[in-house]
Amino acid sequence: MIATKNHINKKILILDIDGVVIIGGERFSSRFSRQFNVPYSEVLKFFKNEFKGCVIGTADLKKVIRPYLKKWGWKKSLKSLLEYWFEGESIVNWELISYVRRLRDGGTRCYIATNQERYRSDFIKNIMKLDTMFDGMFFSWEMGVKKPKAKFYKQMIKRLKIDNPKSILFWDDEKENVNSARKLGIGAYIYRNYEQFRKKIDKIIAN
Repeated sequence: MIATKNHINKKILILDIDGVVIIGGERFSSRFSRQFNVPYSEVLKFFKNEFKGCVIGTADLKKVIRPYLKKWGWKKSLKSLLEYWFEGESIVNWELISYVRRLRDGGTRCYIATNQERYRSDFIKNIMKLDTMFDGMFFSWEMGVKKPKAKFYKQMIKRLKIDNPKSILFWDDEKENVNSARKLGIGAYIYRNYEQFRKKIDKIIAN
């Protein structure tokens, strides 16, 4: 069963990116460590420190990652490193995208809400073209705050111009993000796989 204008077009579907819309693949830190024989702890230092500012828009990834290229023994360009990173995490959940397309055809507004820095956000929009498959995208770097902070969801609600958070159906693979959204009255669910997601949406439609 699929949504029509008489079903859930008054609801707003919001999906996380990594682990939901983009699935599979090995995260950059572990993949880079394994393939180029760089200690995982050395790669992780970047993500535990400088990268945090990139995700909320207070730091520029291209600037703060540059000193690490020498530490990691990367002899190619910064551009090639980012291509290696972003392309390695770009497996699209096409079953989910197909379902989103049909929901949108039925009148349901569908969005992305994700913790991302500027350049991968550009890759997601301009290279992967995911922005053409949704009604809008909420990137943490643009909002100046990331999930699971309540401010992230409050900004999202404000930008959607809705009065009732219960009209949102939010899916994320991180329990902490889901719990935070629920505290604000958002209908939030943990995403485990497409079948679980589809069954839950179908149940909501049926009711």
